[in-house]
Amino acid sequence: MFIQILADQTENGGSFTRNAIFWAIVANFLTQILMYCGGRFVRKWIASSTPTVGRIWIWSKPVIFTIIFVVTTCLSFASGGKWQTFWIAFTVGSAISSFWFLYYPTIRLANAGIVGIDSHISKGIDYKKSLNLCKNDLFFLGVGAAKLNENPKELEAAIRRSANPANPVKFLLCSPTSPQLAAFASRAGVDKDTYSRAVEASIKSLKNLRDEKNLNIEIRLYNASSEYLMPKFRLMFINGDVCLMSYTIFGEGLERNLPQYWIRQWQGKGDKTTLYYALNMYFEQLWMSSKIMK
Repeated sequence: MFIQILADQTENGGSFTRNAIFWAIVANFLTQILMYCGGRFVRKWIASSTPTVGRIWIWSKPVIFTIIFVVTTCLSFASGGKWQTFWIAFTVGSAISSFWFLYYPTIRLANAGIVGIDSHISKGIDYKKSLNLCKNDLFFLGVGAAKLNENPKELEAAIRRSANPANPVKFLLCSPTSPQLAAFASRAGVDKDTYSRAVEASIKSLKNLRDEKNLNIEIRLYNASSEYLMPKFRLMFINGDVCLMSYTIFGEGLERNLPQYWIRQWQGKGDKTTLYYALNMYFEQLWMSSKIMK
């Protein structure tokens, strides 16, 4: 389309001269140099400053975008190409800069395994949606899986799809006898046995699915002696290549409003180039050191 526009303008005596095209190319080239140098400067400044300064990286985008507009305008008039040359130079420059600032950082995150983020679990891939995503694999690390048990039909269906004789569904939960649960309940201002009873009810539900419906489920319990030894992450591994990761603030009831990260491995089992590998190793190490629930 761009070549056709050039041809039409040339045939009709338009303003697209060789000189105009040359300056349009120069405009894009200078724009990219400006974007590259400006981006490196801002990133280094952010890295050496406090985390709150990171917001400036967001605001730097429209600022540099405005600079592009001014630079391409000046070069357009300098070329004598009037507005046609300007708009092509600006459009191409904007497209490339948009890729640099928006898509390139996203690609780098994706290569590390971070493919998405929910600002709040309740507004993203919530507990019900995560169960519906399970097709052939399910490992879970949390305090009691009580929120998954709030959706019993979806939970059972997810386990039926994921479990098979050679591949059990794994739940790694806190022991209901852990003194930390009573401490968290007191912090939340509820009866000290509230959290323990919730974990017991969740475990009972899972055992019923395992024993009465003959589903291949393995349950193990960890028993941290202090809050500092409690697993801070809630991990849900699904389909063998995706992990939904969030963290826990014990005793404050904020879980549904916390962010959730979508982590993925790209090269199959054994891939060590993404965050998925580290999280999976973390799960396996804790799994092997935890008590089997019969």
